[in-house]
Amino acid sequence: NSYYYLLRRYLESIYPGCEAKSTFLKLIQKISDLHKLNNEIVGVYLNVNPSSVEPLLIEIFDLKH
Repeated sequence: NSYYYLLRRYLESIYPGCEAKSTFLKLIQKISDLHKLNNEIVGVYLNVNPSSVEPLLIEIFDLKH
């Protein structure tokens, strides 16, 4: 992906070699963690039973089906 390449190049321009690589790897891991968390949250949201949720949350999340 070109964004990963740009991120790596940017980090190489502001950090020494090894530090740039370790920072890049940490950021890639964080992106992966966020992707997994997003998938879990979407799964929870899609599996919510509107009849078991408080009225305020039904309104906030527009759970009226």
